[in-house]
Amino acid sequence: MSRISKACLPRSCNNRPSRMIRHATLPTAPAGHSPWEAPNLHLLKRDPIMYQLVLFDFDGTLTTPGAIDFAAIRHDIQCHPEMDILAFIDTLDAPSRVVADATIDRYEQVAAARARPNDHAEDVLQQLAGHGVVAGIITRNNRRGLERSLENFPVLSVDHFDVIITRDDALPPKPHPAAVFAAAEHTGTDLQNVMMVGDYLFDIACGRAAGVTTVWLQSDHCTPDADAPPDHTVLSLAELPPLVLGGP
Repeated sequence: MSRISKACLPRSCNNRPSRMIRHATLPTAPAGHSPWEAPNLHLLKRDPIMYQLVLFDFDGTLTTPGAIDFAAIRHDIQCHPEMDILAFIDTLDAPSRVVADATIDRYEQVAAARARPNDHAEDVLQQLAGHGVVAGIITRNNRRGLERSLENFPVLSVDHFDVIITRDDALPPKPHPAAVFAAAEHTGTDLQNVMMVGDYLFDIACGRAAGVTTVWLQSDHCTPDADAPPDHTVLSLAELPPLVLGGP
């Protein structure tokens, strides 16, 4: 069975019926840029009131950092320390890919069992929901691991998110922006009213490529690209609501 399946989106917490994501339409890139880079979109005028859709990375953003042992995964599947794990798996033949996928799944399930909500994550999401802001998750994890992780959250569940896109869905993973486009389409949100929040370089690159506002949750394991910095940097998720509700 293929590692990527059709998108599986939960029913919205405000009772809007979910729609299956068939494909994401990518914007036309300027000459000299890759087909999914859209720096022109990053200059769109923002809504002066608030953002309508906030897309969160999962591990290290909504959960406490460090649950997944990426070094151990790379060792077990023989991936070079500097190479992206999912990109490496795409280079493997079919039998080797099955083994590598199973290895990642095993590590993700171990991490999911001990996952805990990040500081202020649940309070912030409830606060944003109270103001009518739609929340979504874009993660490179699989759906099973994400759902198992959310079982450890005292308040939040999959039902609190209008859109959840994992690597099981038929979309390329971050830093490709297709998931952002798909989430915006699914929720009927203009890109200028979308915010992407994450703790890793791929989150910022994904958001910038889609032309949405980006927020980096400062972490010890990466530093944003100086040539493509996030729009905002926060030390804690508690700093997020004013950025969302007050506009840029």
